Amino acid sequence: MTKILEALLTDFFNDAFPMADVLFAQLINIVFWVENHISDGSIFQNTILDGTQSQLFFGTIFDVTSGFGISLLIFMFLKKMFDIYILGRDGDASSTVENTLVGFIKALVIILTFNFIYEIFVNISTELIDAVLEAVGAVTVISLSELFDTMFLGTGLFMLLALLVFFICYLILAFQFIKRGLEMFILRLGVPIACVGLINSDNGVFAPYAKIFIQNSVTVVIQLAMMKLGFSVTVNGNIFFGIGAMIMALKTPQFLQQFMIGLGHSGINMMTINQTASMMSRIRRFARK
Repeated sequence: MTKILEALLTDFFNDAFPMADVLFAQLINIVFWVENHISDGSIFQNTILDGTQSQLFFGTIFDVTSGFGISLLIFMFLKKMFDIYILGRDGDASSTVENTLVGFIKALVIILTFNFIYEIFVNISTELIDAVLEAVGAVTVISLSELFDTMFLGTGLFMLLALLVFFICYLILAFQFIKRGLEMFILRLGVPIACVGLINSDNGVFAPYAKIFIQNSVTVVIQLAMMKLGFSVTVNGNIFFGIGAMIMALKTPQFLQQFMIGLGHSGINMMTINQTASMMSRIRRFARK
């Protein structure tokens, strides 16, 4: 019976690890540019959309949200100016004409240049991740296939079961990265709408919205560092500390929640939700008038 289980686990690892290695190589890019991997099939080698369709589809989505954000920004700016300086109501004692105008210009510039700003943000995050991973890595992280061949092949059922636990933790973590990449994609789509808050004295939803990008980057840095640490100690022969490091990587969002507001499972805090709901409610009221 033991030999049968060993043979089944060996066959499973031989089939699963090559695919998992492909996914591992793409984790950072999946977080920041998930739409590229959705479209080109670079994760599991099966294409959902061809390159031309992909560029048209995702480019159209970003163009639509940018156009809507600019239109909404102009509408809210003109409405605010009309209410305050013509009707004499809805005044904000902490906001002057100059501040409102500067906020409008700032929001417009961010909407028009966000792709460039986001690329800079991704480059900074990637360089930080590379630096942290280089500092953390006690040894070079080899692939799962190499790890299995050099450390676990023929070691017995107990070690194979420990490797299975390690692999399950890794797989769950990989899906967390895909989920976070989809979150970042949705956040990028919503930036033009969030920029509307810049015409208010408190910056509306833009301030917590921008904080989410930084928090996601910090989370990715720690999770990748823990993942590499898990690989490193496993290669050095301590699979149990490797499993512990992988579990710590899984628990990173909850761990950081104690120190940073808004790092729950969804990545969006209640302040953001409430402010967004309030903004949409005002838009609906304006539309009825």
